[in-house]
Amino acid sequence: MQPSLGSFFQLLLLVGAAVIGLSACGETEASSVTTLEDAPPVVVDFIQITSVEDAPGIRVSGRTAYKREASLGFGSPGEILSIQVDEGDQVRQGQLLATLRRLNVGADVAESELTRKTAQSNYDRLKQLHESGAVSDSTLEEAQLRLERTRQTLQLTAPRNGVVLKRAVERGQIVSSGSPVVIVGEAQGGLIARASLNANQVARIAVGDDVGILVRERGEYIGHVSRISPTSSAIGLFPVEFSFSDDVKLRSGEVAEITIRGQGTDEKPIARYVIPAIALVDARADQGVIYIATDDGHAERVPVRTGGLGSDGVVILSGIEPGDRVITRGASLLRDGQAIRLNSDDGQD
Repeated sequence: MQPSLGSFFQLLLLVGAAVIGLSACGETEASSVTTLEDAPPVVVDFIQITSVEDAPGIRVSGRTAYKREASLGFGSPGEILSIQVDEGDQVRQGQLLATLRRLNVGADVAESELTRKTAQSNYDRLKQLHESGAVSDSTLEEAQLRLERTRQTLQLTAPRNGVVLKRAVERGQIVSSGSPVVIVGEAQGGLIARASLNANQVARIAVGDDVGILVRERGEYIGHVSRISPTSSAIGLFPVEFSFSDDVKLRSGEVAEITIRGQGTDEKPIARYVIPAIALVDARADQGVIYIATDDGHAERVPVRTGGLGSDGVVILSGIEPGDRVITRGASLLRDGQAIRLNSDDGQD
């Protein structure tokens, strides 16, 4: 069956209407597109980047501690017969700290005495060899430990001069082998401060960097970064040690506020700037994007390397320099090359 002429004209009218409709839509969309050149300037706020010397340092909280803190105990289980020191006491090398009566020495008294004499003889021989340099420290320490295990009563002495940081036992207490009896901070290593830094912070410091160490109600001290751990903890923080430049009269465990001021090496310091977080329009890992205001009144998209978020804003390690005008409020509305008008009320950092 062939279609009628009327049906043909109806189909033709429908196609014509569709074409006219599409043309109208195209004209509407084209009229709505505005180029960057035609767009009105966006009013933005900004900050003027200052010189690198004005950039703040890294601030972290930590605690004071002795460089070497020795946990001392007996090599055999037993009952504490005496404890001669208390927390805070100054001790000298070789000073008696505690005594212990061994448990389960042995049922055969004669055999126990023979074992003790043999261990004593071996220790005396190795001690002479150690004095001549023929025996290592570890070999002598092992012989001393074997001798102690043969004695009925054991003595615990201070390995070096220092201060008692903790007393963990009382007289009459039963302790197992190796249990801490006292913890001694060794005077030879001196006091340090310890803190944990994240990966971004560690990347910005080096051994030798100058630091300021504030201990509230005690004073402010100067020092330097003395050690950075090559590995992080389970939560991704790196232990860092700070040495005091002078002898200090502090206690282990006091809270310290540490400011790392800058590189202490001969290398050129890493430029560090802080900008408001609102200025960063894109951030991924240690990379980001900001806009700076050009002299001809346009926004320029600039990639930057970031160094973490501080209390004052985002730390910028590279990508900007002193004199740059970083756009803050209004940055999220911009495209590269867009016309801008600076808010005259801003511009001071």
